[in-house]
Amino acid sequence: MTATTETTSPGIALDPRRWPALTVISVATLMVVLDASIINIALPRAQADLQISDANRQWAVTAYALAFDGLLLGGRIVDFVGRKRVFMIGLVGFALASMVAGVEPNGAALFAGRALQGVFAALLAPAALSLIAVTFTDGRERAKAFGVYGALQGAGGAVGLIAGGVLTANWRWCLFVNTPIALAAALTAIPTVRESRAEGPRRYDVPGAVLVTTGLIALVRGLTHAAEGGWSSALTWILLAAGAILLVAFVAVERRSSHPLLPLRVVLDHDRGGTFLASLLTSAGMFGLMLFLTYHLQVNLGYQPLHPGLAFLPFSVGIIAAATLGAPLVARTGPKRLMAAGLTVTLVGSLWLVMVKATSGYLPVILPAMILTGLGLGVFFVALPNTALAGIDPSDTGVASAMISTTQQIGGAIGPALLNTLYISALTGFLTDHDGEITRTVRLAGYLHGYRLAFVASAVTFGLALAAIVLLIKKHTRTDVQPTPPPTPSDPATVDEREPAMSIGSDSAAFWEKHYSGLDDQWGTKPNAVLADLVTTLAPTPGTALDLGCGHGGDAIWLATRGWNVTAVDISPTALQRVATGARAHGVTERVHPARHDLAHDFPEGRFDLVNASYFHTPLDIPREKVLRRAAAAVAPGGLLIIVEHASIAPWSWQAGEDVRFPHPDEVLASLELDDSWTPERCHAPRRTATGPEGQRATVTDNVLTVRRTS
Repeated sequence: MTATTETTSPGIALDPRRWPALTVISVATLMVVLDASIINIALPRAQADLQISDANRQWAVTAYALAFDGLLLGGRIVDFVGRKRVFMIGLVGFALASMVAGVEPNGAALFAGRALQGVFAALLAPAALSLIAVTFTDGRERAKAFGVYGALQGAGGAVGLIAGGVLTANWRWCLFVNTPIALAAALTAIPTVRESRAEGPRRYDVPGAVLVTTGLIALVRGLTHAAEGGWSSALTWILLAAGAILLVAFVAVERRSSHPLLPLRVVLDHDRGGTFLASLLTSAGMFGLMLFLTYHLQVNLGYQPLHPGLAFLPFSVGIIAAATLGAPLVARTGPKRLMAAGLTVTLVGSLWLVMVKATSGYLPVILPAMILTGLGLGVFFVALPNTALAGIDPSDTGVASAMISTTQQIGGAIGPALLNTLYISALTGFLTDHDGEITRTVRLAGYLHGYRLAFVASAVTFGLALAAIVLLIKKHTRTDVQPTPPPTPSDPATVDEREPAMSIGSDSAAFWEKHYSGLDDQWGTKPNAVLADLVTTLAPTPGTALDLGCGHGGDAIWLATRGWNVTAVDISPTALQRVATGARAHGVTERVHPARHDLAHDFPEGRFDLVNASYFHTPLDIPREKVLRRAAAAVAPGGLLIIVEHASIAPWSWQAGEDVRFPHPDEVLASLELDDSWTPERCHAPRRTATGPEGQRATVTDNVLTVRRTS
């Protein structure tokens, strides 16, 4: 059987195995979600069986989360070792770690096994999200893929809760169940998932990993000790202070490291930083809420093992429904509005739980609260990756993906620890203030008093997450802008027919600055002046065009308004989003096809009548000459290639007052390795003086080079 290649536009090939790969990736990460929910159901039985104290029981959750958090290094490993390879290692390792955790004889050993699971989850989770980001190059398909991913994660919660109820007759099977799922996913991933990796030096920030791990452990240990020894204990504050100092040291190390574990550029972006903070706070509230709701159902309401799983079913169904129905809304309303709306609903649901009473039962309070929180969280989590991964550099995809999972796990570590501390304090105070014998009825009332305080604390974290979204995330990205009537393309019949050619042109820094400062809208309706002149002169008849490194999108949109069928390619999702939105705004959507590619290894296939690489530049780890040779090869017989060599592609060095010179046109021709079918024209290297934004002066030598392809 022959595999067919799907395309979204001329020259853009889509991975034909992308949808089966998504299924494997989602099922694998479903296992991680299943494990997080199943442990909550199993914990009361495990606590009784292994004689774990109330103050220490949350370590079954936080040991896993802390190991996960400390191995943010997994994001860097994913990028450079290979996303598929790390995904496979994570799956097999998680299967083995689950077996180890399931056979442990005491609480300390169980916590160690859970930490081992967290180590492999730290590899698995960022690899999964990175694989989705690089497998789905079309923006609309990527939004659908994240929607499917979110829905299956919700399904993992539902399956975990129900399976936990079934298996808690022997709680160890709640851990063993991961093994067959992980091994089956690993076998299926071999033929369906494609390998990819980032280029560049492969160095890892071990000091950063040690600092962040020990800092988080000290922080959570301090919160746990507060439950045991109280907030007046010196050791509590020593541990909390040590955690804070270690985390500050981590930030200092990351600022100075040449290969940081967490490049600060990833989190200092307003939108991305706000998203990560909201993710951490939301997860803290969610994990804490689920932990105490589980204990309320099993201890106060006396539910048998299967019943808590069924009781949580509306929560999981709400997540699945919201993730499924919310995915198409991401493109229409923008992820910020969707996340804010989701957290608002979640906040209402968590406050609803505060009304819980000993006699209220399940239907009047718990069921509505579960539905509301499930719907709200589903909407939030389906929109979150669209903001967290938007505009990220390809070499940072793994670490940004790791940050999504890491913030959720940090929340999963700190949330239960903090809420458990508040719960223990509230329970202790309630029992201390009670006069008379501490009967079971009194103790259950004390539990309920502690639960209410924990639910209030959960609501506070959701409120803080909502504030982070509203105040820090600035973009209201929409992709359903109503198109305006497009300009009338020039009539080819009224223009003299001219033979297409390959051209390498240039423009001045002054034009570049004036172009950006003079834009009349966000999307760049004006093309490069040299491009406009060359296309009008040399290729007046529209055809197929490849806009290589589309940047602000002005060139692609200008070409499309004149009848060209444009494939816009860039390594930046943000650039592609600009092009897509601009095309919609100018009514040329059907003629503009954005698609992200690794230009060094996954160059667009096909031949084009026009290949535009004006102002084109590559990241430092991608050889420019290699990409330009492929660009020349992509030109159809009689086609036109335009490349602008200008100071803006020399990492703005002219702005620092340094002289800039590109290779002479003859050197450019030699680097392109052209054969006899190309005829040079208009070859010269103009020299000029450029002024930087702060008055710096520099001499800049550009390239203007035209070469005609005759066959």
